[in-house]
Amino acid sequence: MLRKIVLLLVCLTIINSSFATTWDEPWADEVIKQSSSFVLAQVVSCNADSGVSIRIIKTLSGKVLSDSIFISDFYLLSLCSSSGDGPEFHIPVVDSCYFFITQNKEGKYCIATPSTGFDYVYQGKVAATFRHSYHQALVHVQVYEKMMTAVFNNYHGQPYDEASVTAYVNECISKKPAGFSDEEIGTFFEQHVALECVYHLKLKVDEQKMFPFLQDTANFHNQVSAARALVACNTATARNELLK
Repeated sequence: MLRKIVLLLVCLTIINSSFATTWDEPWADEVIKQSSSFVLAQVVSCNADSGVSIRIIKTLSGKVLSDSIFISDFYLLSLCSSSGDGPEFHIPVVDSCYFFITQNKEGKYCIATPSTGFDYVYQGKVAATFRHSYHQALVHVQVYEKMMTAVFNNYHGQPYDEASVTAYVNECISKKPAGFSDEEIGTFFEQHVALECVYHLKLKVDEQKMFPFLQDTANFHNQVSAARALVACNTATARNELLK
């Protein structure tokens, strides 16, 4: 009897998943590279089917956008399965949200996918995507704007304040790798951003400062970010450490 119940549950799971709308979520570098504007905006309204109305507060980099615009499409959406209803918009109505936007050939404003291409602000901090939408970091607005603008500018061939960015990264990675406790989580998020920016910007930093993060077997996220950063460094020392 138990075997039949398990089999039934498996069948129901397969049937339900076959009706789900799923997509291949892009990594942050692709989201940033393929966008043409990096803006801060107020989310005025969101309709799951038709799109998102936003009011531009400021353009941080890229093509300047102003006033109010309506986001109604996606520029990196690669569907894996469909329920028949199509992808939907579920962006929170908030006073401050950062968007990576581009305009397609039909003139529609687009974000990357239903679940990435926007980082919303919560109590003065940003739910920031520097690696992937499933691996976000909660950092202060000032940190987010400085570091993300640098990444955007770098991918779009524009200058950025490399000295200031490198100084911030060195400050973060000089500390002991942080964990997820209440006392450490803020530092963990800052270190996550710092390491990911080494990857995005190929910053010239002392790679040995990143070895403790790579060796932090208790924290998968520290190891992943350190590995990505060391690959970007591409020195003999970094390669040897990655091969251990």
